[in-house]
Amino acid sequence: MIRISEDQKLITLETLHSTYQMKIDQYGFLLHLYYGSKISGDASILIVPRDHGFSGNPYDAGNDRTYSLDHLPQEYSVYGGADYRSTLFSQKATASSSQPSALVPTARPTPCGTPKNF
Repeated sequence: MIRISEDQKLITLETLHSTYQMKIDQYGFLLHLYYGSKISGDASILIVPRDHGFSGNPYDAGNDRTYSLDHLPQEYSVYGGADYRSTLFSQKATASSSQPSALVPTARPTPCGTPKNF
């Protein structure tokens, strides 16, 4: 079952025995809240704001040192989003358009003799 609470900006996916919950925060970023045994209610109480004075934050967050994408649970970290963790992918825009032209996976060299997982 999929439950969407527009007033709380909460998205909950449920099976017979598990729950997966995400939330769109006050700045429009999708946060991963919970995955595990079935629960009820809003799991965003698990996110505790702390001072992250030396971490970057989105422009909209201003000087709020408790908001940093480096420390918020996201499904994927992406390049250019004020999240300085390793990026999963980045995108390129053409010179004539601000729309992305392609998703470009970040390639990592594989040392000789090591197994590949794809």
